[in-house]
Amino acid sequence: MDILKRIRMNFLLMVLFLIGCTDNSEELNLYDSVKNKSNINDVLLSVIHNDSIDVHYTDYKIVSFLPQYIKRSQSEELLVKPPPYGSSVFPNMTQEFRNLDQFEFKQEDSIYFIAQEFNSKKIELNKDIFDNRTSKIVEQLENPYVYFSIPIFDSSMKYAWVKYGLNCGRLCGYNHTLILYKQNGEWKVIKRYVNWVS
Repeated sequence: MDILKRIRMNFLLMVLFLIGCTDNSEELNLYDSVKNKSNINDVLLSVIHNDSIDVHYTDYKIVSFLPQYIKRSQSEELLVKPPPYGSSVFPNMTQEFRNLDQFEFKQEDSIYFIAQEFNSKKIELNKDIFDNRTSKIVEQLENPYVYFSIPIFDSSMKYAWVKYGLNCGRLCGYNHTLILYKQNGEWKVIKRYVNWVS
């Protein structure tokens, strides 16, 4: 098992090295690109609108940060805390996109997913974009809130994967996984998984 982990880690490091050697390495830095920040905001705003969070939960705060992902290779070594406080393990995107008829995996997608996994860092949401609804929630389970994971994109930036949840009390809430597709400049939910409901 250790040998397989080392082989995988060496492969990923080699891919990241090759990414760093290409001319478009700036495009692969998902978190600092203005264009990509805009896509992250657009995906989250689309979820808020499509799931009527902006209509039915106007008094709910939005957790002001998206926690970074833990690399899958480190998931056994680190304690993963539940959202919104802690990080989650970077998902296996091959499995997540497996049942999408219209999605065709390309080599660039695998490289782009790896870059997002290895460059993950906490992202602070812009209060102006989210109508000042963002809040730094710290152990305030009695106050209702909505939280998101960092959206993960394919290399064409036409598909996005994101988790989000709603907390309305200690035994009240839900968590969904969504896959969105960008069509005519707008993000539309094309697949939804209910992870849990309480």
